[in-house]
Amino acid sequence: MLKNKEKQEVEVNQKIQLVDGKFTPSEASHVVNCLIDEKINFHKLQALCWYEGNHDADTTYCDKREKELREEKKIKHISLIQLMR
Repeated sequence: MLKNKEKQEVEVNQKIQLVDGKFTPSEASHVVNCLIDEKINFHKLQALCWYEGNHDADTTYCDKREKELREEKKIKHISLIQLMR
């Protein structure tokens, strides 16, 4: 019997086509916004699950990714406005 169970990390590379088709700029913006929103929600839920399991859990990564994604969303929005001018 093993005394310590080691966490095994496995790297998996998989190509997934998330979006296919032709979109107007506003449609493309909507699709990208939805994807970003889902990623933000994922990290919020992940941090909450970690916290519920352990109130001392380090949610720094989730908090950082959520902040980065919100910034990306702002930048994308500004870029789209400039493109539509």
